[in-house]
Amino acid sequence: MGGMDQLPVVYCLDDKFAAHCAACIASVLKNLSDQYLPRIYVITDSLSADNRRKIQETTKIRDCSLDFIDIDPAHNEFKDFKIPAPWSHSIFYRLKIPSLLEKHSKAIYLDSDTILTADISELFNLDISNYLLAAYDESRNDPPITAYFQSKKLNLPTEIGYFNTGVLLLNLEEMRKKEVAQKCLDLLKSDLHPSLSFPDQDVLNIVVNGNYLRLPKTWNTQQIFGTKPPFWRKFFPFVHGYTDLPKIIHFSGPMKPWKSKKESEHWLNVSGKVPYSKQYFKYLAYTPWGKHK
Repeated sequence: MGGMDQLPVVYCLDDKFAAHCAACIASVLKNLSDQYLPRIYVITDSLSADNRRKIQETTKIRDCSLDFIDIDPAHNEFKDFKIPAPWSHSIFYRLKIPSLLEKHSKAIYLDSDTILTADISELFNLDISNYLLAAYDESRNDPPITAYFQSKKLNLPTEIGYFNTGVLLLNLEEMRKKEVAQKCLDLLKSDLHPSLSFPDQDVLNIVVNGNYLRLPKTWNTQQIFGTKPPFWRKFFPFVHGYTDLPKIIHFSGPMKPWKSKKESEHWLNVSGKVPYSKQYFKYLAYTPWGKHK
């Protein structure tokens, strides 16, 4: 492992997403170039010993380091914040990454409901020296539903867009200098917080204020764009399906590959078929959650 370039990847989760996080970790490790030593960080306030053991076992796929960073409930500045269902307070912990990873100048954050199909070092090596972070601008969606409503709600200028925080390449040095985390915390403590639909994402968009590198959709393809055009045209006539296999699949929203067919059918009648679900189960098979099936 000596002489290898370190590549930090960070997750924030609780027990509910442990298996899905492990599948994502497996996808990172299986696709990453041998040039890199992956440094996996799991930030949590409530991860069981059994789930820690299973995630640890997952990282045996290749040379890798794994650190669990525990948020002390007694000193958790987010504990009293109200959060929209179905999320937990772990959504806020990505805001603490700059202070928790002080020895790193750059890191990748991934939501636990993402899957990699490509070498993540390609994302890591993007030059963001002049930006606070890199993210996918949802105003590029067709139609830009979330970006349109959130930008109006938050009074964000149209030209700066509205980025999704499920996949982030973070310039940690610059974020520390600009005190991004503290500014986000101040907003969460303000009268604005109760009106936020996506609290962590909304405050980051406000504070970053357009100072981010726009990623191509392939680095954060929400699985809904993998549906065939007739599905979307029934609801939004101008949406086009994403046909190529994305580099990062993001199972955002109510459609999840691990949900039952009945649950999926309840949402817009998609007949239980979640786009790109095969990729999820492919990498879940490398984890203790998938090996017994």
